Amino acid sequence: MKFLRNLSVLLCVVLFASCEKEINVPLEQGETRLVVDGSIANDQPPFVTLTKSVGFFDKIDFNNINYASGALITVTDLTDNQSIALIEYAIDSTIDGNTFSFKIYGPDTTQANWLNFISGKVSHFYQLDISFENKNYTAITQLPNNAPLDSIWLEPAPIAPDSFSLLKAIYDDPDTIGNSSYYKTMRRSIVKEGPEVYLKSFAPNFDDEIINGTRFPFILDLGLDRNAPDIDFQRATLVKKGDTVTVQWSSIDKAVYTFWNTFEFSRGSVGNPFASPTQVQSNISNGALGVWAGYTNDYKTIIDSL
Repeated sequence: MKFLRNLSVLLCVVLFASCEKEINVPLEQGETRLVVDGSIANDQPPFVTLTKSVGFFDKIDFNNINYASGALITVTDLTDNQSIALIEYAIDSTIDGNTFSFKIYGPDTTQANWLNFISGKVSHFYQLDISFENKNYTAITQLPNNAPLDSIWLEPAPIAPDSFSLLKAIYDDPDTIGNSSYYKTMRRSIVKEGPEVYLKSFAPNFDDEIINGTRFPFILDLGLDRNAPDIDFQRATLVKKGDTVTVQWSSIDKAVYTFWNTFEFSRGSVGNPFASPTQVQSNISNGALGVWAGYTNDYKTIIDSL
C-alpha cells in the first residue's frame, strides 16, 4: 500500500508538471507623447526643451535623446500683453571627454521686443503655446511674489562635528494660504570634485498647508547627484569644512509645486513593490508631459571655513 501511495503522489506531480504552459504577455507600445521642460524666472529669459517620450525599457543616454525639433513656440506675458517667439538652438557640451549636442528653445533675438523677455517679472503670468506635429499645447504659470528664506546658518553635525555641519534655515511664511517653494543648492569645495551646478535634495519642495503664517526653522539638506556611484547618504547632504554653499530658494505657484511633488514621489517609489502608483501631474494641456514653471529666485551663500 505504501508503494501505491507513493506512486500516486508521483503521478500527481508529473500530471501537474505536464500542465505547465509558457505564457508570453505582449507589452503594448504606449503612445509617444510630447515632454516639456520649460521655465521662466526673475533672473532668466524663458527656455523650453522639447523631447518625445520613450518606452519603459528603452535605453536612455545623451546619444539618443529624441528631441522634438521644428515646433512653433510662443511665450506671452499676459500681464503686459506681449508675446515673443522662441526658436531652436543647438548647444554643444563636453561631458567626461565626450561632446554632445543639446537642443533648446530660447527667445528669437531678431524680434524687436526680445529685450522685454530677458528676465521674467515678479507677479506676472506667462502663457506657453506650442504647436507640434499638428497638435497644440498650452500652459500658464506665474512668478509669485518673493517669499525668501529669512536666514541660514551652520551647526556642527552630530555624526562628525569636526568635519561636517548641518545647514539650517528660517522661513517666514506669508499669512496667505497657498505659498509654495522649491530649492536647490550649489556646493563649492576647496578641492574641486566636479562641476559647480545646482542640485536637488530628496525633498526639494514645500507648501504651507501646515505652516501657513508661521516662522518655521528647519534643516536644509544639500542637493546631491543621485547618479553618482557609492553615495554616502549620511554625509552627502551635509556641509563639509571648507565648503561654500549657495541656496537657490524659489517661490512657485501651486501647479508647479504639484508637478514637482508628484514627480519626486514617483521617482522615489521606483523599484519599491509596496509603493502606491503615482501619476505625475503636468500643467501642460492636451496630454503632454512635463511642466511650464515660473520661479521667483532668491540666493543666499554661506562659508564653512576651515
